[in-house]
Parts: sequence; structure tokens; C-alpha cells
Amino acid sequence: MALNPRDGKVLALHSIAGSRGDPLVTLHQPGSTFKVFSAIAALEAGTIDADTTLTCNQSYPFGELTLTCPLAHGPEDVSKALAVSCNSFFYALAEKQGPKPLHAVASAFGLGEPSGIAPDEPAGVLRDPVPDPARPALDLADAIGHGAYYTNLLGLARAYAAIANGGTLPTLHLSGGATPATRRVPYADTTLALVRAALVDAVEKDYGRSYAQRIGGYVFAGKTGGVDAPGPDGSPSDTLMDSWFVAFAPPAHPTLLVAARLESVPHAGPVNAAAVVREVLLGARALAQR
Repeated sequence: MALNPRDGKVLALHSIAGSRGDPLVTLHQPGSTFKVFSAIAALEAGTIDADTTLTCNQSYPFGELTLTCPLAHGPEDVSKALAVSCNSFFYALAEKQGPKPLHAVASAFGLGEPSGIAPDEPAGVLRDPVPDPARPALDLADAIGHGAYYTNLLGLARAYAAIANGGTLPTLHLSGGATPATRRVPYADTTLALVRAALVDAVEKDYGRSYAQRIGGYVFAGKTGGVDAPGPDGSPSDTLMDSWFVAFAPPAHPTLLVAARLESVPHAGPVNAAAVVREVLLGARALAQR
């Protein structure tokens, strides 16, 4: 989907329903796209500041569990942790602050309500922010989008629009008629600016998670997300994932936000949501240059 992040006007929608329903509206774990909300929660709660440095060693011990990160990222602040999409950094934040700050941020960004555009669209699922003794690592899983929070592509795009435009949460709408009401998210401009800059680094810096998707002469901000897809027996697959990507451009004053979700694509394959969004951005740039 593509929209104008300044006012929530939807510019394009396309989906192909699969065995799990319409990927535009069906609720799913958002994967690492959720880390931006974990970062905002920690910064606004005072758990960290922009200069706080933690070290990722590729594993994170938690009680009797050992949680993992794809790489050993070494020392990093929150900006770099977002750019590289580190798991360990956000595990540490969740362990330190508990579930309430993330729940407050997810609620403020509208992730527990319909986006406003689709008939009978389900509201996102916000986890009850009470520690669960039966699932002690749930707070940590929530922090990286692999826990009990569920959203759809419409809701995620709407929430990212508020990050992109500097804090105004729009109601998604089609062209024509009055612009629906908006509301402000109650977070500092400096916090949202830090997140936007980190998502530019994710694409433009050679260490960034999305560096392979950069477009020369066309700077954009972007965030990946991936969750193991269910295999034939319904259990998580070792080889397939559900892929998310959200991007907006130009980063300073964005006029275009593109979000995509692809289901059951190979973990290491060339087809993923980021590659699809890149093609859409290339097309948008070509149209703007005519």
C-alpha cells in the first residue's frame, strides 16, 4: 500500500488473499518493524537516552533461556540498534522497563484500533501490560515484534505515518470528501526525529539492515520485519518467513509512504517485502521526474 503520510490519504492498495486471508487486514505479529515503538517507549520512559550504549554479543541470556540475535553487533546506541535491527538491544530494554511503556506507545500510535479505511477491519491486538509468570520472556519477545502484539498492514502503515510526519496520527482515507480527524502522539519531537534518522541509516549506511535496497540519488527511510511463517503442519517454518517493510521519502518532509507484507517467502531469498517496496519507490521517482 502507498499513502501520503502527511494526511493519511491512501494512494494505492493491492493485495492477493492467501490461505491466511487478506494480508492487508489480517492481523499478524509485526516482527522487527515493531522495534521503532520499543525505541520510543524506552526513550520516553527514560530507560535510555540517545547516548546509552549496550553491547550485543549475538546471544542474550535470560533466566534458563538464551535468546539470539542474527549477528554480534557489538557496542551500539539506540540509533544504530534500529539501523542494524538488533534483537539483543531491545531485549535488554524490555527486561529493564517491563511491559507498560511499550503498551502505552502502541496504544498512542493507534495499533489497538482499526485504521479507518476498510469495512469490518479488525482492531489490532495490544497485549495486557501485566507480567505473565507462565511466559517470563514475553516482554522480550514483544519488544522485537514476536510476542503478543498483532497488527495488519493498514494499521502499521498508519502508525509509521505518524513517525514520518512528526507526530500526527492520521485516519486513513481515500480521495474525495473532508479529511478525517487526526490526533497527536504525545512524544517529543527529538524522539521521533531520532527514529527517523535511524531508519535513514538503516538504508544509507553500509552497516544498515536495508543497505542493499538503497537507491542512488533517492534517499528514503526504511524498516524491515520478518517472522517465521507457518509450515504445512502449522508450526513455524525453518525456511519460510512472512516479510514486512515500511519506507517513506523524502525523510525530512515525506510525501510518500509505502508498506508491504509478503507471506511465506524464503528466509534468504531475493524476494522480500523490502525488494517490492524498492520497486514501488523507483516507479514513484520515475513518475515524479516526468
